[in-house]
Amino acid sequence: MKRMVLICFTLLVAMVMQGQSRLLDLSLDVTLLDNGDGYVHEVRTYDVKPNEGVTESYIVFENLDNKGITIGDLYEVEDGDTTQYTWIGDWDIHQKRAKKLFHYGVHTVSDTHRELCWGVKDGLHTYHITYTINKLIESFEESDGMGHVFVTKNIRPEPKRVKVTFRKEDAPLDSSTHIWAFGYEGTILHTDEGVVEATPESFSTKEHVAVMMEFPKGMFHPEAMAEGTFEDFKKEAFKGSSYEKTSNAPFFCFLGGVGAMLLAIFLFFDGLRKKYYRWRLLGGGKLSWFREIPFKGDLVLSDVTFRSVNNLGRDSMADKETLIECYTLRLLQQGKLEITQCQEKDKSVPRLKVVPQSYREDYYSSNRDEENQYLLWSFYKKAAREDLVVDTTDISDLANSDPTYVEKVFNKIETGSLVGSDDWNHEEMMNLMGLKKFLEEFTLIKERGMVEVNLWNEYLVYALLFGISEKVMKDFKETCPEYFKMSDFGMQIEEITAAGGVGGLASLLSTYSRSSYNSYCDAWFHNQRGKSLSSSSYSRSGGGGRSSRGGGRSFSGRGRGGGGLR
Repeated sequence: MKRMVLICFTLLVAMVMQGQSRLLDLSLDVTLLDNGDGYVHEVRTYDVKPNEGVTESYIVFENLDNKGITIGDLYEVEDGDTTQYTWIGDWDIHQKRAKKLFHYGVHTVSDTHRELCWGVKDGLHTYHITYTINKLIESFEESDGMGHVFVTKNIRPEPKRVKVTFRKEDAPLDSSTHIWAFGYEGTILHTDEGVVEATPESFSTKEHVAVMMEFPKGMFHPEAMAEGTFEDFKKEAFKGSSYEKTSNAPFFCFLGGVGAMLLAIFLFFDGLRKKYYRWRLLGGGKLSWFREIPFKGDLVLSDVTFRSVNNLGRDSMADKETLIECYTLRLLQQGKLEITQCQEKDKSVPRLKVVPQSYREDYYSSNRDEENQYLLWSFYKKAAREDLVVDTTDISDLANSDPTYVEKVFNKIETGSLVGSDDWNHEEMMNLMGLKKFLEEFTLIKERGMVEVNLWNEYLVYALLFGISEKVMKDFKETCPEYFKMSDFGMQIEEITAAGGVGGLASLLSTYSRSSYNSYCDAWFHNQRGKSLSSSSYSRSGGGGRSSRGGGRSFSGRGRGGGGLR
């Protein structure tokens, strides 16, 4: 009997719910104008059930502070046909439904509370409303910014889907725009199209959508002047939010002091332990010079092993930025890249230049290093200008214009699997560290003899891998000046050294490898935008991420809310 009663009750609730009117979609597209106004195109899709007594829909505008609202058009779109509604000014919420249909106006509740109202029909209908929030963006001392409640709480019926999109009138909103959101569980993110989207995961009557943005001076020219700094405005908005930084300063200062002392003691003894372990690992001081190239020149395996030795035999992985630096040097040595001097700001600076047709269109190599070099050369070629010169700005531009390509290329550059001491070729490991010892102590060797160019080239590559390239280059310059006359690459080094000192080449390679790797990181982050983030991801710096349920109490548009159907 109890089970039958429960089933009947469940069916009754389902029937009641099915018979209720619904707000299926609520979306706002906010275009930020140069003068600081915000042009809003709001779209609401209602499914109004008959016999509920619903006659109108309304949007609440309250506590606008020094802002104002300029009402635009209101129209309905059905099966591609547009029905324009007629503006009547003052709105009487008590008039009959027949007089409300196809009309819209404003109902004034108080000086700080007004409602934009229009008549609604039964069934599924989509309404478009346009209005302008005047003086939305204000000019602060150090930047421009805004904080406003765009979707109020207590909307009934609860919207099934809510989304607020922001865009600039004549250009995309770039990463210099800092963004935060309050009042709901969800995200606020930059998208690939240069817009900002605030998206609640779900939406209840207790939630609202409030957004704060900060812009650098010059992006907009707002007419409204705010008092004080945006930093103060932001601190007020952060109160009670997930962005807020809470701390007990004296207590944590004490803990920090004790922690720093304990850390210093730990690092001292840990350093001694590592030195002893490394001394034993390398034969207890019996490491000999090694003059050949270990691992047959395999840079990935060499870098993995070198890092594993420095990590005391634990699993390690090759460093992609270091490999980019080494591969760039090999491409220069092989004549697939060149160093050229460019005039910039009345001085000559070295830049990389791509040598065209260095590879066939269908090039492929089963050798991991050679395939990695080809991928890097292709990256430089795509980033280069028409004259085939590529600088760090070109690399950054490529990451911005084609982040998918950049991420794909650098993901293909293999860095080897995790390798620990159990997987080593111990003899080759000793050879690798012996080569490092040889290069570090090169000036102490009395009988050097004549070394072929290719071996000298590999010495420079491995010096980069070991992080001692400047020292090795200086030693080569002093003890083997003939190296710089034996090849075109040697003469290029001579030219760049004359301009930038012995560290000129190392500095150039470091600049390009760091810029290339940073472009990969930028592309990866760019491609992650719009993907779901963990619930603990908040950004105090304004880079987007999760919204905060609390905070934003000082914004315009705040209040008791309301709106929907009645």
